[in-house]
Amino acid sequence: DQDQLCITVSGRSKYSSGSVDCLTIYNQEGEVVHTEINERDKRDYHHDMKNSVIDSTGNLYTFKGFLFPRIVKQTPVADKTIIISTPIWLWFFQAPFPAFAFYFVSMFVFISFSLKADAKKLSIPTVDLIVNKKSLPSRRKFIFFIFGIIGIVVLLSIMIPSGLKTYPSLVIFSFFSLAITLAIIMLLCLTCMVLTQCRYIKVDFKSWKNSMFGTSLKTRHEAGRSLMSLKDPTIRKIEKIFKKTVLLCLWTWLVILVLGICAVLYLDHLGVWQDLTNK
Repeated sequence: DQDQLCITVSGRSKYSSGSVDCLTIYNQEGEVVHTEINERDKRDYHHDMKNSVIDSTGNLYTFKGFLFPRIVKQTPVADKTIIISTPIWLWFFQAPFPAFAFYFVSMFVFISFSLKADAKKLSIPTVDLIVNKKSLPSRRKFIFFIFGIIGIVVLLSIMIPSGLKTYPSLVIFSFFSLAITLAIIMLLCLTCMVLTQCRYIKVDFKSWKNSMFGTSLKTRHEAGRSLMSLKDPTIRKIEKIFKKTVLLCLWTWLVILVLGICAVLYLDHLGVWQDLTNK
């Protein structure tokens, strides 16, 4: 109303365990004309905010977008225009998304250039520098894996915003349980690497030393390939146990998550889930 912009920001209170809403009103010149702060004792994990408003002339203003936030103005004759949106150049700095993804993109680009330079010095394909071609999956499996990852990302981008509105505690539990599972897998990976390196030292100390502290890139590469070609039963057993344990961790997390979702949906169907979350 009166060509003013009203913004409400919600979050945790600094002084209590509850939540706080901060209302700020700006005029056409961008000057603050009013501020209002309301605190509540209850902690809100999801804030159901008003995402649309109609002014005195009948124009509808709607906030849209999860990855592409924007404000759309719709006139009484259904003409739509985007009046506020995030500039493309700001994407490289905006956190957490999508700037968080650019970190990994730049990291992989840097690593790929470094690997290409090393492969050129050794006069070998870049793939041979990373892994053994025989251990690579077939093209069909690789394409299936890529499409599977894309499908999971698309599914999560649909489910997470919906889940935050209906069952925010369940989404929080999912993220925390996944983080704990990934931390366990990282510890298992570190343990497997240490045990494997200890076995390499015991079986072929000279090759291990050259692979780690060789005077040239070629020496380190040849020594590393020599170690990888070892068909030591102990190393194979360690790797086999590691793979089975990782799969067990992932399946355990998935089963617990599915059981949790089923339990929440059942309690919500009985009408007691909301009472439990309020308590």
